Amino acid sequence: MLNSKLVLLNSNQKNILILALPIIAGQLSQMIVSITDAIMVGRLGYVPLAAASLMISIYSVPSFACLGFSYLISSLVAEKRGQNKIEECASILYNAATVTI
Repeated sequence: MLNSKLVLLNSNQKNILILALPIIAGQLSQMIVSITDAIMVGRLGYVPLAAASLMISIYSVPSFACLGFSYLISSLVAEKRGQNKIEECASILYNAATVTI
């Protein structure tokens, strides 16, 4: 049985954990998809598995670059929203979507 004193979280930590749950679920689902891809391609042989692994590595570089870009955009939008500049929020989001796509 767990000691209840070890599991206590303050309200800020609970709020952050609640906000982080969708990100955690997304990352776990991405890992599951990668494992499933490896299992499916691995049944075809080691050469197709190596080719798929190489392609995933090549695809990951721009994918992570866009992910980092989206973290920057969320900070900028939060700052403008905190300043009550809703039009600038929309402009930032539109430009970010244009660049990312």
